[in-house]
Amino acid sequence: MSGPGMEHVTVPVTGGDLFVARWGSGPPVLAVHGITGSHAAWPWVADRLAGAVNLIAPDLRGRGASNALAGPFGMAAHATDLVAVLDHLEVTRAVVVGHSMGAWVGATLAARYPERVNSLLLVDGGLPQTLPEGVDLETHAAAVLGPALSRLERTFSSETAYLAFWRAHPAFAAPGAWDAHLERYVRWDLEGEAPELRPRASRAAATADFHDILGPAGLDCRQVRAPVLLLRAPRGLLNQPEPFLSDNSVTKHLPTIPGARHEVVEGTNHYTLVMGVGAAAVAARILEAVRGD
Repeated sequence: MSGPGMEHVTVPVTGGDLFVARWGSGPPVLAVHGITGSHAAWPWVADRLAGAVNLIAPDLRGRGASNALAGPFGMAAHATDLVAVLDHLEVTRAVVVGHSMGAWVGATLAARYPERVNSLLLVDGGLPQTLPEGVDLETHAAAVLGPALSRLERTFSSETAYLAFWRAHPAFAAPGAWDAHLERYVRWDLEGEAPELRPRASRAAATADFHDILGPAGLDCRQVRAPVLLLRAPRGLLNQPEPFLSDNSVTKHLPTIPGARHEVVEGTNHYTLVMGVGAAAVAARILEAVRGD
């Protein structure tokens, strides 16, 4: 896969190599994707940054072109991999932006390696979470993640069938939501041979990471001392009117992060906040963070 202006490198980490995409030059910005995503979630933002920063976007362990990397998974393991990325690229400190699960990874990085993070942009994720009482992990994961998780258990007869699966996703139902970046995102997320093509993301990695978010990893958010801004979509993963991060969650947990600020990006859902119309707002906040505004 390639996109306009994108380069890539491979970074040695425990167990193998991590695939890392890069756009632009200038101040470094580390961009971390969601639980079943890849670096291909970030070209919308890269377009709007127009090369003004060095946008560094890995495929996390167990996803994309890094899917051959085995565990351990979890927020701390991903944070350690990200330190390896920064070291390999000779980046001392960076602005960190994480979408969905990537926000928990970014918060863990900022808490455990504060000397590497200038500021932290949480994009629809990153606040402490707990497993509801009386609900098992698999049931809760299915309820929260929906098709994002269930597709990892499926095979697809062709690229066309996989594209059709994503075209039917309610998050991208709005006119104009489907574009060339989204088609590249979908094509990157597929491997194998027809008629048994599979999504690249590891089900074991996604399950382990989701479990970790519901455990001690969320507590790391409260230990972050870098400036924090939470950007939130008003609609959820399936474009439903309930946001991914509830109002109650934000009211309860955002004050536990010292100095954290909060902003809702109207007209977006959990996906299109980064992969669509919300990318302009994310890019604007990245540029503000780079300038220290």
